[in-house]
Amino acid sequence: MTVKDQSGEVIGRGISAATGVFGKGRFKPVGLPRPPAVPLVFLEVPPHTVPLKPPQSAGVESLQEEFITDIGGEPADPGSRDYLEKWRRAQPVADYRLRAMIGAQAFAAWQADAYLKSKQEQAGK
Repeated sequence: MTVKDQSGEVIGRGISAATGVFGKGRFKPVGLPRPPAVPLVFLEVPPHTVPLKPPQSAGVESLQEEFITDIGGEPADPGSRDYLEKWRRAQPVADYRLRAMIGAQAFAAWQADAYLKSKQEQAGK
């Protein structure tokens, strides 16, 4: 599954935990002081932190695809207000579904890992 930014460039799963947006800061929602939160399902986590079984890995990919569909799919305009509203509605649903799929303890470990990566990336700037 690929995701494109507003210029049409493929940004795929290249999500930065530091900026919390697709494409390491290239996507900026119109009229907002901060970007919307990235669903946890898009943030990479080391296999030793949250070991996923094959069905769970497939479920993660499915959740990613569902989120992209929920925000309007690949032809959607990332700069539009409608896109942002769809994103804000879909993000907590994606996180909730991930938590239900992998369990609260694994979800918390995934969150903690994403947070630490974010802080490390910020410190490296």
